Amino acid sequence: MSKSFVAFFNDQVDFQRKLINDIGYGIDVKKIPEDNIELLKYHMLALMEETGELIKSDKRWKNYRNTHYDKSNKLEELSDCFITLFNVAMYSGISAEELELALTKKMDENIKRIREA
Repeated sequence: MSKSFVAFFNDQVDFQRKLINDIGYGIDVKKIPEDNIELLKYHMLALMEETGELIKSDKRWKNYRNTHYDKSNKLEELSDCFITLFNVAMYSGISAEELELALTKKMDENIKRIREA
C-alpha cells in the first residue's frame, strides 16, 4: 500500500524530531514545522549537494560521449532531493497540507497553460 503525500511529509517531520532529540543541529527548535532561518539555510545547502549527486547519477545530458546512467542511484538521489525539499518546507514553517495544496494549485495552473496555448 502506498503512502499519501501528507504521510510522507509527516514521516519526515517525525524523523527530524527524533534527529533533533537524539543528536540535534546545535540550533534551538521549538516545533516542526517552524520558520527557522538557520535550518532553512542548512537544508538549502544540503539540497544543492543532493542535486549534484543526482546529476552525477545520469551523465547522458552532458554530451554524446557520456553514457553513464545508474537508474537505482538516480532513484536514491531523487528521493534524497524530495526528502530535503520536505525539510526546506518544514523549516520555512510550511505544513504538509499547505505544501500539498500549493503543489496541486501549481500543477493545475501548468495544465491550464498548456491547454490555452
